[in-house]
Amino acid sequence: MEAARHILLIDNEEGLCRMMEAVLRDNGYQVTAYTRSFEAVDAFSAGAFDLVISDIKMPGLDGLEVLQRIRAKDATVPVIMITAYATVETSIQALRKGAYDMLTKPFEPEELLYRVKNALQATALATENRELKRQLADSFQGDDIIGANGGLKDILERVRRVATRDTSVLITGESGTGKELIAQAIHHNSPRRDKRFMAINCGALPESVLESELFGYKKGAFTGATADRKGLLEAADGGTLFLDEVGNLPLTVQKTLLRFLQEHEFLRLGDTRPIRVDVRVISATNADLQQQMEDGSYRDDLYYRLNVVNIHLHLCSSAARTSRCWRPISSAAPISALAPPCRALPPKPFNACAPGTGLATSASWRMLSKAAWPWKVATSSVQPSSTSFCPPAPRPVARCRTTRSTQRHSRRIMPRRWPTLNRPTWCSC
Repeated sequence: MEAARHILLIDNEEGLCRMMEAVLRDNGYQVTAYTRSFEAVDAFSAGAFDLVISDIKMPGLDGLEVLQRIRAKDATVPVIMITAYATVETSIQALRKGAYDMLTKPFEPEELLYRVKNALQATALATENRELKRQLADSFQGDDIIGANGGLKDILERVRRVATRDTSVLITGESGTGKELIAQAIHHNSPRRDKRFMAINCGALPESVLESELFGYKKGAFTGATADRKGLLEAADGGTLFLDEVGNLPLTVQKTLLRFLQEHEFLRLGDTRPIRVDVRVISATNADLQQQMEDGSYRDDLYYRLNVVNIHLHLCSSAARTSRCWRPISSAAPISALAPPCRALPPKPFNACAPGTGLATSASWRMLSKAAWPWKVATSSVQPSSTSFCPPAPRPVARCRTTRSTQRHSRRIMPRRWPTLNRPTWCSC
């Protein structure tokens, strides 16, 4: 059974205070009532009450001062203000100080209950939202990046250390090594986790389009600019901007980006008013930026601004390196993470999994580690085709008059050699 919501009631009119207390108690609320504001503020503590109802005009400590002191102790608790002298100025002042709602005397008990119900529902939604955000942040601890070799453990430990520091990070490595996964891990473990993570591929857009995507533009800046448009830097204000393939930035965009990293402000295309934002920049590349600096195609000052912290990712390509990368983390590592369900086959368990659990066995890991995997981190979540993990789908079995004939025919069309650990079986990969 859900516990009754606890309401703190403050009103210097004793008759009205007792009436409101009786109405709230009759509707299942737990009420603590005070007629002296000083005593109510002293009795209030963070987390002790779900809602506060306070009069504005009170001797000694008025309602606005009570509101301010309560919000200083607990900024999440909703406060409903009651007044018989409702004015626009008083309402605006109370709302600016954090009041949830205003209730004007005289009022009916139904109106009081309606306001209380709305305030408690809004608080419950806000609390649930904060809890879900916290769970999301806690769940993204690098567990989605599967691997147990020492190099990957060192990288994840470095990600946890650098996530709390608001510095630029350059992630290098070959294509498919999981650079964007590392960038997302940094963002979701940083104080910016509640804000947006925006990503852009700098090598996939022309120079003019890339500049407008990053910095935005004003109406009339060029042909087709019919309205103002925010860029990714504005959209990511307070969060993280991920620049993929940053080695392909044109020199003109490099200059503009360098100025932003230095001054934390930029100009939209066609605008004269600088815009200041707070954005953390994480970049990634598979190119040799130092060689590009020697060739003159990349600015060295931009390189040092981006490369405050460097994280280099290796690609396990040979069978020996792959076996080290695929060393099992624990018995809870699901083989289904590597092989999503195949629609072409009946849902029967895969031989390389423990019966009924879907967990990889030591024998299956030995089989995986001996294979020369050409896969990369970025493609490990792609659903494999029927020719990679699954045998070809069976052709329709011809309808024969006798059951024996049908069985002989079905045996002929079944795949005879399927490379599992024991005998040929169907898989649910």
